[in-house]
Amino acid sequence: MKLIIYILLLIFPVICFSQNDTIPKLDSIAVEKQDTLYFNKPLKMHGSSFLIPYKHYTKINKTDFAFENYQTSTDLIQNKLFSFPLSLGNIGKFNTFAIYGAYPQQLCINYNNRPMFDIFDRKYNLEQFPAEFFENIEILTGTDAISFSDNSSGAMLNFQEITYNTNTPFTKLWFAQADYDFIGADGIFSQNIAKDLNFTFGFRSLFSSGRYDNNWLESWNARGLLRYNISDLSSISIVYNFVNMGNGTNGGIKSDSSDFADDLSAVVLYKDLNDRVFRNEFNLTYSQILNKDTTQAFSTSLFFANEDWTVHRQDDMLQANDTLNNIYYSAPQVGINFRYEMSILKFFTIRAGTNFLHYELPETYYFSSKTDNEIAFFVHSEIKLSESFSIIQGNRWTKQNENSFISSGGKICYSNNDNLNLSLDLSYSETRNIPLFTSNLNKEKNLLLLANMELKFSKSKFVLNFYGRNVIEPIIFEPVYENDVMLNTIPKNIDSYSVFGGSINFETAAFKLFIINAQVQSNYVNSKIFEVKDLFPLFYGNLSIYYKLQIGESILNVGAKAGFISKFKGLSYVSFNRTYIYKAVESGNRFTGLDLFLSAKLGNAYIKATYQNLLSNEYYYVPLYPVLDGNLRLSLQWSFFE
Repeated sequence: MKLIIYILLLIFPVICFSQNDTIPKLDSIAVEKQDTLYFNKPLKMHGSSFLIPYKHYTKINKTDFAFENYQTSTDLIQNKLFSFPLSLGNIGKFNTFAIYGAYPQQLCINYNNRPMFDIFDRKYNLEQFPAEFFENIEILTGTDAISFSDNSSGAMLNFQEITYNTNTPFTKLWFAQADYDFIGADGIFSQNIAKDLNFTFGFRSLFSSGRYDNNWLESWNARGLLRYNISDLSSISIVYNFVNMGNGTNGGIKSDSSDFADDLSAVVLYKDLNDRVFRNEFNLTYSQILNKDTTQAFSTSLFFANEDWTVHRQDDMLQANDTLNNIYYSAPQVGINFRYEMSILKFFTIRAGTNFLHYELPETYYFSSKTDNEIAFFVHSEIKLSESFSIIQGNRWTKQNENSFISSGGKICYSNNDNLNLSLDLSYSETRNIPLFTSNLNKEKNLLLLANMELKFSKSKFVLNFYGRNVIEPIIFEPVYENDVMLNTIPKNIDSYSVFGGSINFETAAFKLFIINAQVQSNYVNSKIFEVKDLFPLFYGNLSIYYKLQIGESILNVGAKAGFISKFKGLSYVSFNRTYIYKAVESGNRFTGLDLFLSAKLGNAYIKATYQNLLSNEYYYVPLYPVLDGNLRLSLQWSFFE
């Protein structure tokens, strides 16, 4: 803690001085120091899901997180989605969320429209993605999601590449410290090294010992971006991203521990199980607006990724004919995407394209080699019946060797000057989102109905969501035990079930200085399978209140947040292969603690402090993975020229 205090003491005079400086707004494409020569502007939609304007989705800019005390990308998204958190209790783990009644296997993660996932289980750990390396996060659901990506009946998240455009060296630093020996740092350097040519470099490191035995984290990241602004209507970029992440994967706390939320008495399931992932990713993206009235556009991306994953198993997981402690595999993938967009007479817009992906798993001791090719075609269209009404329709066809999958959907949208937004969305999708080497399973089908209302009035905002999901022949995982030790999980189809839910989110300003935000979610599962009935809590919600003070350009936010979660069983997480299984562990009704937080903007610096779970309430979102007890988190973000 002394380290961050020293840093604050050193920079405080600089921060205070900068309040009266004439430095323009930082960390934005608007931060440009123009020369006498004309410079092309970066194409704002480069890497976006939509080159031609489309407003019926959620887009979050990097500046929206300026006052949030985050450590990873998961933290950034957690409160921006209609979702139920699936936290494993420590930074760097496979922390994710369930969206509209769908678990993480139905969440698609993209970067510049190319898919990011591990070939082994078709999931992606968002904790690996550097939180400072995106311009916007685009959140697509329902018809939009299943049109533009596979396995996305929950949602699709597209991270749009970071954009800087400055002739003066620009630097941005992020530093964080928290209990349980967590320390994190991130740095970005950016400058235009030639006319219309920008170079951006970044690094990140995260370390933590964790709360329990074998819960450590070691993570390194380096990334680079080279972007050339061909014209005001065209950009091309090359992005490289490297990740080295090691984790102690203790499997959670044994259910027979005397007090699983007590650091001293709790016994972890695995004391020696751990894994390490190396990811190398290259992405080439080209975007072109074909005419000045932006009625035609074209984009393509070529990408390569390779993941080396090593799992170190402890001795009691080995069998007589299986004496290897380390499971290792390397999974390369290469792909290319094409997309064409056209708007006709300002009332009809069509987007069509194709995605091709090749990947392979080399032969290992545990499974034979597997090579696969996927090709997909999609069409997405919008008909504007008026300035307020739109009808959207989308279709996608995917071919994976001998298997084909069809997705289709449609929605109606009403928008009245952003004061009132209404939408009704019905989508159908097919998937077999399981490990690559698994066969003899029927397709899982998802029928999803979404209804949304967003109302803005005065200084208040009211959002109402409803959803209904019917999962036909769902794919779940069953554990395989030997001598009371879980050795593996096997996928299988089970009987269909339905999930219904809704949420209310209300935010308002009270007495001009106080901001109040209340959110309540409800989920109900209708199933013949006993375990599935308690998949989600019936009620989950939180309330936050903070005081906002602004003096000149300096801003101070001080507040508190508390929450509640009703009893549920959920799905237990299997750490050695990142699957979820049904297990009879029930949590009672719980308060999700009390958080106190402070964030301040001083000049070009943001200083944030949060004391989480002040009362050390005992609860969890994933069985056997209790959240952290009372802990202090501090972070500093500072950007400057030269």
